[in-house]
Amino acid sequence: MRTDPNLETVRQKLATGFNDLVKLKYGWFVDEGHFSDDVCFVNNSAFPITNVKFDVTVKSTGYADWGPFRFETARIDPGQTFRWNTKITSRGNDSKRSGALTADRSN
Repeated sequence: MRTDPNLETVRQKLATGFNDLVKLKYGWFVDEGHFSDDVCFVNNSAFPITNVKFDVTVKSTGYADWGPFRFETARIDPGQTFRWNTKITSRGNDSKRSGALTADRSN
């Protein structure tokens, strides 16, 4: 869509909306449990993302760093929340979480 010559007029006249439509948007969080945790990835884009590789690190005072650990899946559809079950061992009250995404666009 970004380079399709048939959409050039739309890209020019509706640039802000078009750019928002084709922008990769996501969020993530850790759903903490009693015995295990889920790393949850939410695809907020208007298109599926594929070949997802998500590297997560958690740091906390008084705990060894957890990660980086790579979580992978073949596809996450628009609006879908994908969960990876794991056990995060660095869980202090001051935990700092970071994630880095590598993926392909399916638009």
